[in-house]
Amino acid sequence: MATDLKAASEHHIRGRFDPEDRSSILDQLRREDWNPLLVEEPAGYIYTPHHHAEAKLIVVLEGEMEVTLAGTGLRCRPGDELTIPGGMEHAAMMGPDGCSYFWSERLRSDQNA
Repeated sequence: MATDLKAASEHHIRGRFDPEDRSSILDQLRREDWNPLLVEEPAGYIYTPHHHAEAKLIVVLEGEMEVTLAGTGLRCRPGDELTIPGGMEHAAMMGPDGCSYFWSERLRSDQNA
């Protein structure tokens, strides 16, 4: 079942982090109860539309990705944070230089952002 979203942009925070300071990003995400994993995808890699039961968080480190969330395209660049609510269909395509990012799940299952 899809989750309604009033504005996809409310889940996209531009420039929240300094992408060069990965250790600080990791520390902050862990303090916020996220479990970040480093993901590196090649140029043009595509995630077809899908959803997860629980919320996910992405922080872009290098390159960029275009994420479609609630029918809205969001271009995510280094330092940007994107929260994808649980149950919401989304898709993504990596930019021309690929994309490195932290992909995170909540450590506590009672939080569905």
